[in-house]
Amino acid sequence: MSQEELASPARRAFFRRFALKEETIEIPESDSPRPPWARNNREFLALCDSCHMCIDACPERILRASDESHAALQGKPVLNIDYGYCTFCAECVSVCPTGALDSQKGYASLPLRPTLTTRCQAEMGMACNLCAEACSKDAITADGLSAPVIQTDSCNGCGACAFSCLSSTIKMTRISNT
Repeated sequence: MSQEELASPARRAFFRRFALKEETIEIPESDSPRPPWARNNREFLALCDSCHMCIDACPERILRASDESHAALQGKPVLNIDYGYCTFCAECVSVCPTGALDSQKGYASLPLRPTLTTRCQAEMGMACNLCAEACSKDAITADGLSAPVIQTDSCNGCGACAFSCLSSTIKMTRISNT
């Protein structure tokens, strides 16, 4: 290695992130889920430089910068599927310069699962199976006349079912971090 490579501030900062002892650093958990293919929390926080390239690249516009109070979380990309859903297009991964998002690691399931919060239209006598039709994983079965049945083990947490629900009966609930 040349002297120039060793003196690189970016290179030193990268290695400094990993050189600190685990017990001396508080690793905060975000209240919001991370983007798809995010590495585990420790690696993600160490690698992500809050460049927002993933936010800009998301065609669904479901990534935003975190506004959480902890300094380590501020500005980091988080998922917000209140007004859309994740198609797992991997555009966020393709522009991530640091490797904080890595499709080779297989973290494509989001830590969200659908739950029914109130009675759905089908339960009230109105034919509806939009949530089942929207689910690309076939994790929801609906006969159009009764409440849908959700198979959470088959769900990838994309939020398409909640987005398609006209009565806003389906809400995406956070599960333990992936």
